[in-house]
Amino acid sequence: MARQKALGRIADILKRKFTIISNLYTNSLQLASASEEGGADAIELNLNFEESGTGVRYGTIDLEEHAISEIISSVKIPVGVRIGDAPMIRREEWEKIVSTGIDYVKMMAHHMPSFIYNDERVCKIISVGSGYVLEQVEILAHDGRVSAIEAAIISPQVFRLPLTLLDITTYALITRRTSKPVIVPSQKYIEPEDLRILKKIGIEGFVINYTITGVEPISYSEILQEYRRVADEL
Repeated sequence: MARQKALGRIADILKRKFTIISNLYTNSLQLASASEEGGADAIELNLNFEESGTGVRYGTIDLEEHAISEIISSVKIPVGVRIGDAPMIRREEWEKIVSTGIDYVKMMAHHMPSFIYNDERVCKIISVGSGYVLEQVEILAHDGRVSAIEAAIISPQVFRLPLTLLDITTYALITRRTSKPVIVPSQKYIEPEDLRILKKIGIEGFVINYTITGVEPISYSEILQEYRRVADEL
């Protein structure tokens, strides 16, 4: 029952302050604990996913269930899961995921099946990509079952390059069309001081991953502290 009451905490955090979400390189307790120590507001795990251009792959819930349950039972901050389509998730797999006690699920809109969309047990963050049109974003942004929008609009060809003015204006187009919190993932190399620009155009959170933190627990903790310091000033 206590865990049930905690569902949706990420939505509350996004409304209160600029939010730092740590997406883990592997679904490991060591990285989760380091993220919490570094000041992350939430931890994001990965399932059914293959990173574009890197070869990094994340398994199904059958492979990751123990690790996810261990993380959720060990940290105090919200734990969400990003789910991809490699392979497309099945209903029985979703039930296993929900049973772990996750706080939220994040998926691209074109990957999310109706049985997840209709499930009111878990908070939903919907990712929108470069191929979406603004009218689709507006509809998602006014959907009562959607808690936040992730602007994953950067094409793989320019991943990990510095943030540009065009990126900033595109993010601004999205924030102006929704009253829901908008978060940005680290598809581009977003430096700590860039958070000030993102906040100014209406972004409410940043998802940081291994392309910035590295893959070791100590680097997660140390680098997250730099972003936490700037976020706390916003």
